[in-house]
Amino acid sequence: MRFFTEKDENFQVRKKRSIFIPIILLLSLLLALVTPLPYVLFRPGNPENVLKSMIKVPSEFSAIDQENFDQSGRLYMTSILVTNPDSRIFALELIRAWIRSDEIIVPRESIFPKDQDPKEIKAQEAQQMVNSQERAIYSALTYLGYKIPTKVIVTGTLKASKARKILLPGDEIVKINGAEIFTSDEIISLIRKKSVGEKITVEVNRKGQILELPAIELIQNSAGAAVGVFLKMEFAFPLDIDIAIEDVGGPSAGMIFALGIIEKLSAEDFLRGRKVAGTGSINLQGEIGAIGGIDSKLIGAGRKGATLFLAPAANCKDITQIPDGVQVLAVRSLSEAVELLRMADPAKARGC
Repeated sequence: MRFFTEKDENFQVRKKRSIFIPIILLLSLLLALVTPLPYVLFRPGNPENVLKSMIKVPSEFSAIDQENFDQSGRLYMTSILVTNPDSRIFALELIRAWIRSDEIIVPRESIFPKDQDPKEIKAQEAQQMVNSQERAIYSALTYLGYKIPTKVIVTGTLKASKARKILLPGDEIVKINGAEIFTSDEIISLIRKKSVGEKITVEVNRKGQILELPAIELIQNSAGAAVGVFLKMEFAFPLDIDIAIEDVGGPSAGMIFALGIIEKLSAEDFLRGRKVAGTGSINLQGEIGAIGGIDSKLIGAGRKGATLFLAPAANCKDITQIPDGVQVLAVRSLSEAVELLRMADPAKARGC
């Protein structure tokens, strides 16, 4: 019979510990793999030719027969696929994205604010797309010389907004702090000069009656001070123009929509058989604004064989890679974008 010594007992304790360590590490690894992480993924979307069937104009104004657009040139709207605000991202997806060269990982809160409901985010993106289409139509028609009356209408409020039960859906905003309002861009410009906690006075047309409402305190959003309302513009467009698009949100296709409308309403063919892609928001003054995911959109454009890419000048600093065969042109306005496409040799133009 053999008796354990104190040395033998220490050996068995160490042996048990050595067995538990890999088990704990394995469990920790498994836990890390199934724990949602605070990130979202950007992937290149599939660029769409807005001239083929997306933009519809009255037949009497259409300068080029629908069936011949592929021969006359292509104008691609670029997009990115972004993780839904209510989706959960796990470590394996991040590892795969890190391995792939066409996926980008960004902190979730940089895209989707923590205190905002995912349903509100989706509704906001859908409204931004509607606004983008209307701004594109307005900018294109005013570029072509049309005069268009406008109104700014309230469609709803965020849960955190101090304007809840003060501004109601259907209200037409007439004045803010005594200044007449004709566009939602004017409201945004005015509010961005204010600080969170400041109050503004609002005058509305409610069912034909002009009302001066109680002062509204501004709240915080990702861009700074905000009223926290959803707005839509109402335009008295002289032409019936429709943009048919589904499952895409945000404002970043505005410039391409506007260029597509001008191309379809104008006798001039400024594409001249080329494959042109681009991105950029547009306001009612025809100014081109910065967007997110520029690298992903360039990748998508390169896959479609685009040779020219129109990018907001403000995004030039964000571009880290340009696909082979793609020339990037920096644009600040709709009129500048048209002039660049008219150039005989765009290679001489200002690039990013």
